[in-house]
Amino acid sequence: MRLRFSPIRKFIATVVVMILSLQVVEAQRQPLRLPTYDNQLFHFGFILAFNQMSFDIDFIENYQMQSYSGAMSNNAWDDNWNEGYTYRVVGVSCEPSPGFTVGIVGNLRLGRYFDLRLIPSLSFGRRELEYYMYSPDLVDSPKTDNGFYVIDGGNATWDAVVIELPLHIKYKSKRCSNFGAYVIGGGNLKFDASGKKNTNKTDADQIIKVKTKPVDFAVEIGAGLDFYNNYFKFGVEVKMGFGLVNLLKKENQILDSSFDKLSNNTFQISFTFE
Repeated sequence: MRLRFSPIRKFIATVVVMILSLQVVEAQRQPLRLPTYDNQLFHFGFILAFNQMSFDIDFIENYQMQSYSGAMSNNAWDDNWNEGYTYRVVGVSCEPSPGFTVGIVGNLRLGRYFDLRLIPSLSFGRRELEYYMYSPDLVDSPKTDNGFYVIDGGNATWDAVVIELPLHIKYKSKRCSNFGAYVIGGGNLKFDASGKKNTNKTDADQIIKVKTKPVDFAVEIGAGLDFYNNYFKFGVEVKMGFGLVNLLKKENQILDSSFDKLSNNTFQISFTFE
């Protein structure tokens, strides 16, 4: 059996592990490293991160009961597709895929416990929708419980190269020897620079297009741990982002007619070197 964990559960579990780790290392007090590090007005660094991109989907009301003409598709799937038939979208799910991020950290000290951080980044990732359709007009296919004939589903994939400009407020705990904890919050302006139209391929390798807008804005929250070494500060951070922009660009296709909204959600684990 395959276990699935939502991004929120991943986030909570990672934060709990960080807090427990901080309590363990606090007891192992060592000579203070980089004692004046947090007094700097500016400092810089870079990040390496792993990400997961996914869609949050808002469907139209009773989307599974909406019938569409086969003529609404630009391309036939296979021999089961006919412009004169009617079809229904009966199931859609989003499968997050792993990606990675690189970026530059710019940190401005606002006070003893607050920093302002700008982290221009480049993220590579993929989002994928799995969907299934049915038709009452296919007499040679097995019927489902509701009396419709099944057509094999397909995958709509988005290979993204995203330019990100996250701006965060960082609230730091009091430093415990060579360790510290923090939380962050802020916004992230994103631009998909891949220049590729996402495509939707079935087993027959035919294409139906589902288009999205390139510009997004997300609110982000996260938490992390800082480790002070002899020459630099190393950080481990988890972050979640919730897109506020409806990325769906409707073109009167069967699949996109089932949606009211597609918004981009992200989960990221970052390693910072400052």
